[in-house]
Formats: sequence, structure tokens, C-alpha cells
Amino acid sequence: MATFNLSEALRYMGYKTSEEATEEQKQKLNEVYEELAKVAHCRYHAVRLAIVLNTGDYVAFENGFVLNSKDLATKLEACDEAILFCATLGSEIDRELMQAAARGVEKQVMVQAVAASMLESYCDELETELLTKEDIDAGLCLLPRFSPGYGDLSIQVQPEFLRQVDAARRVGVTLTDGLVMTPTKSVSAVIGVAYKPGANPLEHHDCSCCSLHNCAFRKDK
Repeated sequence: MATFNLSEALRYMGYKTSEEATEEQKQKLNEVYEELAKVAHCRYHAVRLAIVLNTGDYVAFENGFVLNSKDLATKLEACDEAILFCATLGSEIDRELMQAAARGVEKQVMVQAVAASMLESYCDELETELLTKEDIDAGLCLLPRFSPGYGDLSIQVQPEFLRQVDAARRVGVTLTDGLVMTPTKSVSAVIGVAYKPGANPLEHHDCSCCSLHNCAFRKDK
């Protein structure tokens, strides 16, 4: 089950700090989360692959899958393996989003923000399942997620990316002709597996790994 991070939801709504929001708004967001938590059907599937070649311009995996991206190659330069995964909150969330749109802009914005926060939290939580005790004992850790559309990793890779993780069959995620994932509250990403003795095994997403410096949701350190 995806948890709820109020601060993240407020950030998705455009607030820099939680203090900028009223107590009424915070209460409404908590109520929205309670509604969404009842219908969310969180699922994911991941494939762990050896990296056989990293040229600095592209990364090639053991099964022949290649991702052309200098940014991704840089992020994975210390990795011998990476995990491809897809996660979703399920189609019921889309129904909630449609109903919210009919109830006014405020409700729509809140549902979008809470759902986005839930998806982010779910991805953070599921990463605890992607490393074994043996991995951690060996000094391996997960690097921040890197998704198609980040930096110079083109969104055009999505069809093949989702095929690689068998997303349609495993988690029910497909693509529209415009390459939008359905259900919409879904995410695909590459996670590098690196050898960093003493490091936090789960570094999670860090906006510093993305070159979209003008992103409205960017978190500054």
C-alpha cells in the first residue's frame, strides 16, 4: 500500500513549504488520501539485468536491450547491473481523477497531487524489495531512479521499455498513441545497482540526477 507524504502533495500543488498551506487544505488532502487508499491497487514488476557495455553515449544490457542516453550512461558508469521496473497505482485512481475533474478545479488539483505523492512513496517503498540481504551485505546499493523523459533519455523508448518489463501482462500498464501510460499514475524507470560500501542501500530519487532544471516540481537541496 502506498503511504502518503503531505509535504510532497503540497509540493505538487505548488507550495514551497507546508507552512504556506492552511490547516483546512491539509485536512482536505488527508481526506483525499483516505479516499484514494481505499481504491488503489499498487503493483510493480522489475527485471534485474547485467550491464554489458557502457560507452558513455549508451548503455547495453545482457538481453540486447540498449538505451541511448549520455545522462543515463553517466549515472550508471559505476554499475555492473541495473533494474528496469514499472509500477502503478491502478486504474481505479484514474476513475477518481475523472470524478474529481467533474467536481471542480480545487478537487482535481488535490487528487492529482495526492495520487502523485502516493506513487512516489510507493516507488520508494518497493525499492526495499529490490535488494537482497546478500546484496546489502556485499556493499551494493540502489541509485536514484531514472525514467524515460528525464534528461536526454527519450520518451520514445517507452514502448520497448515496457515490453522489456512485460508491463501490460504483469501490472496492466499500457501506452496510448501519445506514449502516455495507462493507468496514468504509473511510472517506469531504471535503477542502477552500485557497489558503495557504507552507503545508504536506498538513496531514492534525487532531483540532482535530472537535467530539467526548470521543472516546477524540482526539489532544491
